[in-house]
Amino acid sequence: MNVLQYKSISTSTSYITVAENGNYQELSEEEFALMPLDIYNSPDGYMKLETNYALKRTVGSEKYFGVWVCATWLKWPAIALNDVLILSTNGVFDSSHNESAYVNQTFYCNSLSICSKYSLVNRTVNKNSLIKDDLILKYSNYTPYISFVPLSPKCNYCGGPAKDIYFRAYLSYGIITSGTCNIQAHYGHTTIGITDIGVGIKNGEVTLTPKLGAQITQYDARPVTVK
Repeated sequence: MNVLQYKSISTSTSYITVAENGNYQELSEEEFALMPLDIYNSPDGYMKLETNYALKRTVGSEKYFGVWVCATWLKWPAIALNDVLILSTNGVFDSSHNESAYVNQTFYCNSLSICSKYSLVNRTVNKNSLIKDDLILKYSNYTPYISFVPLSPKCNYCGGPAKDIYFRAYLSYGIITSGTCNIQAHYGHTTIGITDIGVGIKNGEVTLTPKLGAQITQYDARPVTVK
């Protein structure tokens, strides 16, 4: 009854993220919207896969979503041969969406010289530019994925040895669904071999095939329901 006496009522929403140590931080609505819906850390401690989606628009009974995945190396791979990043789905591929991807690596010079600089190596592709150096945007059964070579650390300034500081890959594209569907992140890393990884995708299921005696370490995140 007291509420009926008010001339106006205002409400506010706060988004809080809480770390494992109990510390918390307030986020803006934009930051909250970009937070991953699922974060998968591999049991071996090497890989983190962050999966997310966002509703773009609704047309009749069909919903158009943007989906994306970020893959971050938590420990640096000792072998640089061929990797793939895939976000599989049993939804319908949206060809009107501008699928895009990048691989960013940062090295810190640790040579005996006084260089001590950071080297940034960024490669970006999209549906209008499928290849950038070793990074290639490919498709399997209407599902985009990327194939690339992890670069060995080297200083771009003095040419001396360097160490990994940051290594992240990203893939984004669009899907359509009239109900619900799933997306699932996958990362394949070649540990032995001389050719690229064979990728097969059908109805959301992913098969990675080693070629010519190659061996692959595969990381599979949990499926995320898009609705």
